[in-house]
Amino acid sequence: MKFGYKFKILRGYTFDSEFIFTDYVDKIYSYKTSVNPRDPIYIISKLLLNSLYGRFGMSPETNNHIIISNDNEQFIIENKILNVLDLKNGNYLLTYMK
Repeated sequence: MKFGYKFKILRGYTFDSEFIFTDYVDKIYSYKTSVNPRDPIYIISKLLLNSLYGRFGMSPETNNHIIISNDNEQFIIENKILNVLDLKNGNYLLTYMK
């Protein structure tokens, strides 16, 4: 806006704020801090904590993949096709969103 651009908001998400993972994070973090960093429990604890955090950054809309032949036009009509890769054998790898 400062440089003259205009924005159109297409969609958004609203969330209620709650502490739903406090007990889980506290317990796993206590495992992590109670062992030597070379201990496998340390690495597993760190992975569990980072994986939990990363799951919330993922988009709920995922791409799907399917291999179809030339004569499957109905599938193409019913889905939003994002990418088509010709497999050079009469089949195509489609990336689509439902």
